[in-house]
Amino acid sequence: MRTWQRLLFVVVSVLAAADLAWASRPEPAPLAANAQAAEAMSWVHEWQSYGFDAPERAQQALELALAQPPAGMPAAQWQRMIWHSRAMVAAAVGDAATHQSALRQLESLTTETGGLAAVDRALALAVMHAYRAQSVQAGDLAQKAVLGYESACGGTPQPLFCDARSGWRAAHVRSVAAMGQGLFVEARGFGQDAERWAERSGDGRLKVRAATLLAVISQRLAEPDRSQHYLQRAEAMARQANALDALARLRVEQAALRTAQGDSHGAQLLLQEARRLARQFGSSRMEAQMAVEFSANYLHEGKPKDALAVVLDALPVVRQFNDLHFVAPLLHNGGLARLALGQVSVATQELEAAQTLWREGGAQGAMLAGLREYADALAERGEARAALALYHREQALRDEMHEANREASLRELRARYRTEAEQQELALLERDNAVKAARLENQRLQQRIWAVAAGLLVAALAGVVVLVQRTRKANLQLRRSEAFLRVQSERDPLTGLANRRHFRDVLAVQAAPALPGAASSFLRARGGGSAPGSSGAGFEGGLLLVDVDHFKRINDEYGHAAGDAVLVELSRRLGGTVRSDDLVCRWGGEEFLIFVPGLAAESLDIQARRLLAVVGDHPVVLPDGRQLPVTASLGYARFPLPRQMVSLDWEQAVNLVDMALYSAKGRGRDCAAGLTALDVSDVAELHVVEQDFEAALNRGQVGLAVQARDQADSGSPKQSR
Repeated sequence: MRTWQRLLFVVVSVLAAADLAWASRPEPAPLAANAQAAEAMSWVHEWQSYGFDAPERAQQALELALAQPPAGMPAAQWQRMIWHSRAMVAAAVGDAATHQSALRQLESLTTETGGLAAVDRALALAVMHAYRAQSVQAGDLAQKAVLGYESACGGTPQPLFCDARSGWRAAHVRSVAAMGQGLFVEARGFGQDAERWAERSGDGRLKVRAATLLAVISQRLAEPDRSQHYLQRAEAMARQANALDALARLRVEQAALRTAQGDSHGAQLLLQEARRLARQFGSSRMEAQMAVEFSANYLHEGKPKDALAVVLDALPVVRQFNDLHFVAPLLHNGGLARLALGQVSVATQELEAAQTLWREGGAQGAMLAGLREYADALAERGEARAALALYHREQALRDEMHEANREASLRELRARYRTEAEQQELALLERDNAVKAARLENQRLQQRIWAVAAGLLVAALAGVVVLVQRTRKANLQLRRSEAFLRVQSERDPLTGLANRRHFRDVLAVQAAPALPGAASSFLRARGGGSAPGSSGAGFEGGLLLVDVDHFKRINDEYGHAAGDAVLVELSRRLGGTVRSDDLVCRWGGEEFLIFVPGLAAESLDIQARRLLAVVGDHPVVLPDGRQLPVTASLGYARFPLPRQMVSLDWEQAVNLVDMALYSAKGRGRDCAAGLTALDVSDVAELHVVEQDFEAALNRGQVGLAVQARDQADSGSPKQSR
């Protein structure tokens, strides 16, 4: 078997590893009556982990603890923690009845827990789908949970009843689900999110699992050096935390790498060490999961009987625990072994059953590798026609996955502008094509006029008159269409504001001197000569970039119609706040860019606070009558900035304001971050600032003033250098 089986074992078993406990280790100690919130959360998490191998005992202990909250712990928060862990234990063994009961309890606690119970419920559902090998559903629900934990637990310091372990689990499930669908670029981003949550939790085991997951993803992205780096980190952290179970899983990963390098003997030794560690912990479940890699190694060594024996021993155990993620690869390995042993009919049934399980769970990556091995095995038996059919299936699936990965890469590069920018460009292309078609039609009409006039002369005069009239009518309609399309192409269809194209065209016109040697009122040459590295002209004026906070969550929780209503209302508020000479445009998605010429820096600070207030002081009334509180983050600057010795074009100015916006996001949102200074003397220094804005801020190369919405009447903003 090839690398995909190692990937499947590690990522899915690490999914289970968040619940990992071993029958041989002592049960968690009783919780002290005076335990604080952090101690109580750790105790509940220990029982949740213990439930991986002993679900019934864990459920009993958690049920008994339900009516005994620690002193000082709100009853609703304690109940949320207990029911969340019971749901997670039930999901790990496919106990649907207990899982549903726990979900209902969490739903009833949503209001009393400030929404945390609803986020826990989404995570518990995601984990259940993950254990059922349903990657698409698991990924969608995990993404919802990730957003919920980021919103509820993203403050500094972290809110009292937020457990970073749950944030780690949500990001981890999302990454594993993306890998199952073959979207490795997206999986890496989610894996890095899981790594950050693990660091926040301070849990050494979670750090090991996060590093192991990133090692697997790096290997799949053909980055062996980075994969080796993560493996070394994982082993060092596992030894430091005395996480022997994590070491066992690392040995499986290392064994798979040895197999890929052709070192079957070395791989077998590593697998035996991993099995020894699993038996030392007393986990038959973990040992059965390792059978995937053991059988793969035996097949690689040409020992189909040994591979089949391992599969037959492991299948009852994984089915007992409802580990559907491992049923499919075990059936696949068993089918390959039977095919090598000449048991063609049974082998075909098992191989197709594995393909069906992968397809139903959205595990396209496993399907692709499985089809190739299935086809190669048939080809070795001389069944060329059947092998060719499988190769065609593999190629069709590969094309589909390639397209999905290409789209994922583009989404990562386009970031926030990806979807809307594409749609707007396509709409503009369609409108341009319509104009060109109208022009061609006009040319055809004119050609017909001249042909008729030349051929018929006076006899066809009446017909010529009719055609001339039609041509005039077509020209009139064409001019009207062009005027309409010009207006439409420069306005955002949802909000009616100027769009990015109009913004660019306006600045291009303003940048062009009206007379030779005359400077634009908005963009003009710097007085007193050009600075070193300067082109002699630069952008001048104020820019404010407004971004709606948590807009993705608004769409997810209230629907896209509510999100559109928020954008329309905020565009109305922003347009009513600025001067008549200012330009407000919808920059993309939930972002608005405002250009304010001729405004002093002090006045720009006041305008920034006014914009924060006009967005956040009053809720947005949705179409169904509900009131939705909305806040925004804002980045702004008045160019040229003090000490700025190099000229900036407007795009560079927007880029710097965007970095200020990110600083506002990083400082808790619902605030404005304004650039007050830029100490650069040439293009190279400007490039360094753009590459690492925070480092430039720490060096004092950039000045930043941050003000929250509630500072509107409290004086000057806080300076950050």
